[in-house]
Amino acid sequence: MLQQLDGAPQNLAWLTQCHSADVRSASIGACGKGDGLWTQQPGLALSLVTADCVPIVCGGERAVAAIHAGWRGLVAGVIRATLAELPTPASELDAWLGPAIGPCCYEVDEDVAALVADATEAPIADIATIDDAGRPHIDLHRAAECQLRSLGVERIHRIDVCTRCNADLLWSYRGSPGANGRNLTFAWLSG
Repeated sequence: MLQQLDGAPQNLAWLTQCHSADVRSASIGACGKGDGLWTQQPGLALSLVTADCVPIVCGGERAVAAIHAGWRGLVAGVIRATLAELPTPASELDAWLGPAIGPCCYEVDEDVAALVADATEAPIADIATIDDAGRPHIDLHRAAECQLRSLGVERIHRIDVCTRCNADLLWSYRGSPGANGRNLTFAWLSG
């Protein structure tokens, strides 16, 4: 049963997320395909669903955005594309990075790690660790943080909780194969 939280908006906007750099201006209901959603409308809640990707909320006094950022979205430039839509300069935004799969559990191919490092404009050692078998493990939080900082966002808050390591609290695509659960993130401007 859903309960109304004090001060929570009644109106909801969402995307059909597709691991892209597509950004949509929010309106009530389905807003199309994309991975960045933003609004200046107080009381309109932006919604994201994630399982291992990083949910990012960026907000200031005049606008709020919700960004779905997995490795594909980071490489495609979803953070840059979303911030470009906001009327607030990046230096005036706060960013919050929610739970995502951690580098402890996110083993990828070398080419994926290289793509993320290139998109982050950081040495691969800044966004990935190499395990004993020589396989890279990406730190999605760190990659997203590097991109946000390079765009001028200075106030970044992270919830460094691995979705896969915390299956009792969160859904993980890699940790729960075949399960269809997702984690929800909501963000809105108060009115």
